[in-house]
Amino acid sequence: MTVPLFDEDVAAAAVVASGVRAAGRPDPAVSDAALVGDGFGWLAGWLPAPCPPGCERCGALMVLPPAVPVLWVCPACHPGEVGSRG
Repeated sequence: MTVPLFDEDVAAAAVVASGVRAAGRPDPAVSDAALVGDGFGWLAGWLPAPCPPGCERCGALMVLPPAVPVLWVCPACHPGEVGSRG
């Protein structure tokens, strides 16, 4: 049996014969939901609190301010940025 090249029926026949299908484009909503997850809140409960680094200017221990809790701030050098934690 000879079949012309690039015929749509050939691709359909190949799927039936091999059982393999093209992956196609995944739905981005599925991967977005997986990436958002639970925010790793469960991991924060297992880890100890981070050790504060010392300020390079005055040597005081730095704190994590409530406004931006991922950036360390020196309460002695920047008291206005510390807020209620100072």
